[in-house]
Amino acid sequence: MILALALACRPALTPDSEVVPTETGPETGIVHHSDDESKPDDSGPKPALEPVGHVIVLVMDGARMTESFGSGVSNTDGTEAESFMPFIRQRLWPKGALIQPGYAPGITLTGPGHCDLMIGTMTPYGNYGVDSETNDGGLYRPEYPTLIEAARAQLGADENQSMFGGNTSLLAGLTYSLYPGLGAEYGGVYELIENPDLPGQPEAEDIPVLEAFQAHLSEHEAKLIFWNLKNIDRTGHYGPPPSYPAAARTIDEPIADFWDWLQEQPEYADDTVLVLVSDHGRHDFGTEEDWRNHGDACRGCREVPMFLMGPGVVEGAVVTEPYTLFDLNATIAALAGVDMPFSTGRVIVEALEGQSAGELPSGTLEVAGPLQTVLVDGKTTVRDASEQLSDADAFAAEAPFSATSGEDTFACWRELALSSEADNLPWTPHCSRQTESGWVGIEFADKSLVSPWWNPQAEVDVDGRLWVAYVDLPTGVVARTTEPTQQVRLVRWEDGRGWEGMDNGFGDFSLATWPALALDTDQVTWVAYGTADPFSTDRTSRHVRVQKVAWKPGEDAIWNTVHLTEGYGRMERPALAVIEGAVHLAFIANDDDGTTTIGHQSSSDGGASWSDVVELDASGGVLSHVRPIWYEGAVWWAHQGTEAEVCSATPGSTATCTGTGAAALRALSVGPDGVQVTTSAGDRSWELGQL
Repeated sequence: MILALALACRPALTPDSEVVPTETGPETGIVHHSDDESKPDDSGPKPALEPVGHVIVLVMDGARMTESFGSGVSNTDGTEAESFMPFIRQRLWPKGALIQPGYAPGITLTGPGHCDLMIGTMTPYGNYGVDSETNDGGLYRPEYPTLIEAARAQLGADENQSMFGGNTSLLAGLTYSLYPGLGAEYGGVYELIENPDLPGQPEAEDIPVLEAFQAHLSEHEAKLIFWNLKNIDRTGHYGPPPSYPAAARTIDEPIADFWDWLQEQPEYADDTVLVLVSDHGRHDFGTEEDWRNHGDACRGCREVPMFLMGPGVVEGAVVTEPYTLFDLNATIAALAGVDMPFSTGRVIVEALEGQSAGELPSGTLEVAGPLQTVLVDGKTTVRDASEQLSDADAFAAEAPFSATSGEDTFACWRELALSSEADNLPWTPHCSRQTESGWVGIEFADKSLVSPWWNPQAEVDVDGRLWVAYVDLPTGVVARTTEPTQQVRLVRWEDGRGWEGMDNGFGDFSLATWPALALDTDQVTWVAYGTADPFSTDRTSRHVRVQKVAWKPGEDAIWNTVHLTEGYGRMERPALAVIEGAVHLAFIANDDDGTTTIGHQSSSDGGASWSDVVELDASGGVLSHVRPIWYEGAVWWAHQGTEAEVCSATPGSTATCTGTGAAALRALSVGPDGVQVTTSAGDRSWELGQL
């Protein structure tokens, strides 16, 4: 089979633009930009953004808007928000652009928030720590390329010029990704600033961490460096009540002084952009000590301070149009002069001199049967070939999945609305059924909000019932040594009966991701998902759990674990199929050496025993962000060689791969509509092609 694709070939995130082989306040001088105020004139040609020599990102971990760059009254000590960080407000704000507020679109925890900032698109990333002795980030790394890799591969930065540092153990896994051709070779250093009195433990205070950063910059000329200041978040969680607002006040003047120091250094003066941001906010319910925690979809958690200054940045600008950490990722990439094709963020053009809205990503990001996620005016929307299914007012709509059997077609996706009035800003689930008159909404079970990583799988049986397997953890995902608080569930919808099964599930695990299912008999369904061990904080191992679910009419579902994969460091994104009475499992496996393969196992005795793992693709170049797909007895996956490829194999056969003619592939769908792919077309645009 030959892919009939007419796609432009543009190098992805690879060194020297080569495709990697398979083998591997102030109240004056403020310019406001918002939806209902004048914006930059987009008519006529605009000058290209001139990259700067150095981009430095300080992450004020867990700073809530009311204790940083916001307004109102802080319920921590009863003072005005404007009294926090006065040195930054008075000395830095007139020289740069303030986004007020920015938004954290994903899980509002430290690890996931930094991941959103580093890669610029939604993907699961667990809030895992690291080994205290080795500082090992382990295999739980992003599947998409990071800004650090981009700077090293494209700018020639060494591991100390593009790197991460700070006083938390949660971030070492973000120095590089699992993306083929990048990885450890183009990863940076993670420098954990330790407590001198407790070797191996993070420094508690932020000022020594900032001083250590200044020392690093004196020794290594930065290209693109991220530095985390953790004490604001740490004291918010664990310190006595006065310590959280005190931590926010304490770092204020040192940050302003840090900028002045940069301007005194010949290598940084007038050629450095400084970015100030938080990875997440905190609860802001107006209740006693609500600021202790975060992690859900409340406005206080979603809203984050965001500011940038330096060459090419509009001085004194206040941008009130909603922008997210994804958008800041795209803006940092543009300022640093690196290409981040997988980032879905918009360059914050209102903050940059002479820039227009032409810096928007475009095209089809995802495809699932008749559904697509399309970038329209910098926002994602879900549609089919003829109509938009997602809410026109949604800020983002993504992760569609569909299921078809005979004349029955169903579709579901998730949406995010950034209402200026709502106290909570959740991702919400939506489902529709295709009828002769068009798509008709059936909502989704009894859920009104879901995780930002909500990515169920669905099938339709011969009776027209829709079955859906999903992870039920609306407010986020954690990986701690506490009792698991999430469930993997199997629900179904039937015309005239609605949804059932919402109270049944299985929860003996930690950090479940990427559920898969396959219908077998009228009473047996197979469900699989990626998981860590129960009560484990270990990021260096992941398994795929396979469960056999017996669900008789009128009874509760019974879940039985029949298999747990072994043999690799990280196993993720399972796919299931029942072929001639045997259940087949395919999954993506990552090893310590950075290789990514497709593993296959099967059981012909109802899950009692399983074959040994067979590597369908042992080249190491499997794209781990693309889930394998079973269709008509064959499994399909994506591979990165000298170009993006689509591969397939039937059990026991040799894999065959077909090139797409494009340098990067984002999504793959195989079904009644054929083989469909979304591939890069240059300038952060994506095109849809099919057989």
